[in-house]
Amino acid sequence: MYHFYVDEISTHSGKHRVHKLGCSCMKLDRIYLGEFSSCKNAMEEAKKIYKEVKGCHHCCRECYLNDSVEKSPLQQEKAETS
Repeated sequence: MYHFYVDEISTHSGKHRVHKLGCSCMKLDRIYLGEFSSCKNAMEEAKKIYKEVKGCHHCCRECYLNDSVEKSPLQQEKAETS
């Protein structure tokens, strides 16, 4: 299990980065998300706070590379039916 945080300040693209505790890229202005076994669960929790979230390229690489993780189930459903 890992402790996850989300940056309060978004990137230039408007996304808030999700980080594992100890990540050197994590901002000082952050919100604690909780303890999760994977970044996917932390991303879902972060989406309850911010619409646009993405995993950190350094500590949450799986969620950074996987675009499907970025979309909520409702967003995925809408994309599939369009």
